[in-house]
Amino acid sequence: MSWKKGESGNPKGRPKNPQAITSQLRLLLKERDPETRATKLRLVIEALYEAAVAGNVPAMIHIFERLDGKVVQTITTPPGEPFEVKDGDYISEITGRIAGVAARLGADGHSSDADARTGA
Repeated sequence: MSWKKGESGNPKGRPKNPQAITSQLRLLLKERDPETRATKLRLVIEALYEAAVAGNVPAMIHIFERLDGKVVQTITTPPGEPFEVKDGDYISEITGRIAGVAARLGADGHSSDADARTGA
């Protein structure tokens, strides 16, 4: 089969695949939980929030990245010099700090009155 120059070989575009995982996941997340009547998407979001409040650092990072976007870090090196990463200790320190903040937060996600008075 041939077509004219400048004409698409697939004018109707890629066929829709109703079995694609994204489509199926969207359908599933729109369903309502029979017990709570909340959408399953809402339940997943609540579970993510609860994990973050409980100190789950990857959950915290995921929430912040969804709200603010990923942090962009520009790294430059002199021309011709290799780039090396040697900050495993730094990453551990930051992770520890985030976990410390989570530990100070109450179950409702807010600092206690004592923390507010001491500035912690």
